[in-house]
Amino acid sequence: MRIARLISIAGVDKRWIGAALACVAAVSLGGCAVNPATGDVDLILLSAEDERRLGAQEHPKISRQFGGAYDLKRLTDYVTGVGRKLAAHAEYPADRFRFTVLDTPIVNAFALPGGYIYVTRGLVALAGNEAELAGVLAHEIGHVTARHSAQRYSRQMLTGLGAGVLGAVTRSRAARDLANLGGTLYLRGYSRDQEFQADTLGIRYLTRAGYDPGAMASFLAKMGANARFQAKLRGGADNTAAYNLLATHPRTIDRVRQARSAAQVKAVGRARLGRRDFLTAIDGVVHGSSRRQGFIRGRRFVHPMIGVEFTVPTGYRLTNLPDRVVAAHRQGPTVIFDQARRDGLDLMGYVMRSWAPRLKLRQRERITVNGLPAVTASGRTRIKGQVRDLRLLAIGDGGDGVFRFAMIAAPTGAARWNRDMRAIAHSFRRLSVAEAKSMTARRLKIIPVGRRDTVDALAGRMAVDDHKRGWFELLNGLDLPGADPPKAGDLVKIVR
Repeated sequence: MRIARLISIAGVDKRWIGAALACVAAVSLGGCAVNPATGDVDLILLSAEDERRLGAQEHPKISRQFGGAYDLKRLTDYVTGVGRKLAAHAEYPADRFRFTVLDTPIVNAFALPGGYIYVTRGLVALAGNEAELAGVLAHEIGHVTARHSAQRYSRQMLTGLGAGVLGAVTRSRAARDLANLGGTLYLRGYSRDQEFQADTLGIRYLTRAGYDPGAMASFLAKMGANARFQAKLRGGADNTAAYNLLATHPRTIDRVRQARSAAQVKAVGRARLGRRDFLTAIDGVVHGSSRRQGFIRGRRFVHPMIGVEFTVPTGYRLTNLPDRVVAAHRQGPTVIFDQARRDGLDLMGYVMRSWAPRLKLRQRERITVNGLPAVTASGRTRIKGQVRDLRLLAIGDGGDGVFRFAMIAAPTGAARWNRDMRAIAHSFRRLSVAEAKSMTARRLKIIPVGRRDTVDALAGRMAVDDHKRGWFELLNGLDLPGADPPKAGDLVKIVR
């Protein structure tokens, strides 16, 4: 039974006593009901109103964490339209779903309690047709209707509350305590059973809405190809794993196909793929980072909105994350760039008392970096049991803010890593107004294939720094087994 499993997760040794306490809590919180989507009786400590309130509270936080909502109205209206078409077939009021496209190239999708569904523009760009996008949205709708987020929060409550508290807690208290857990629980991977259930429900909605249910499996194959390609770009190490859809939704194509059989629904009429409508909607979508996130151009990071740039030495690979830029070297060192507030402290005081107050910093020095005041220092710490050297650089932004570089490296090879840190520091500079205005984002462009076009010729038109053919094949699904090369008249995606 589910109650027994929840108590096991909560770590209660006396199974029957724990189950009894959980039942008492469930009754006091009104948490026992048959779910119309799954037919299950779940132990859930949130009411439907609690879920809506919690989702509304966490929505702006999640949006900020992933770059905010993407502002291309044509795309957001299109995604919302597809989502509402699916939601009309769900066991949940369709008008309570809210669909948001997040402004990040990371490939991900997730749901919050209360019907908040998110897809990233990176995920939208990877899809090949409307049915594949619908498959992702339907899967997330399945998580909502199955109340998986509410189950997760409830388990966290059972883990954190003692038996005496469980007996006395009220519904409003439960909602407050769950909200205090923070908005990152949605990023933790669902269980295999929950993923299978969301796939089964998603295929139900997908098929009822007239889409090809096979699109769910085909897009999962594309996500696998994307994960392999990104790992290749980073030399085998994917430092965005926490944000990757396959990390938060552990699924396989075989289990998706099993879910299709379990869904026991049949398509009515001809199943829709909707490739042309989909490609029309994504034409002009930003590829990679946007102006407000800054651009990676080879070994150079340029941020036109804050007006700075820097370059990393050969051997480092840049990754632009929502709250920081990471430069990772094949042999181990990592450099992290971000921004912070000084709260009235001078630069030295900020480094010593705010940024690294627990480290014994040495070689502290005030310097200038291309005319900007800066402080540099070094220290040593342990990270996951291993000794690591830290090299810190704080650069004043002319106000109360600070630009920060932190290099983390093994003690061996210190002289070389020090040279790399100095090279990065000397490359950091302010952009002129004209330079900042000239920096524009790269965008997807949908073009027809000409009679003489080859894959190499089309890939050669890609405005990416490297791996042009790899990017072209990934965006157009040509790297999958059995994929045919595009023929004259076909529409394909390129980056311009």
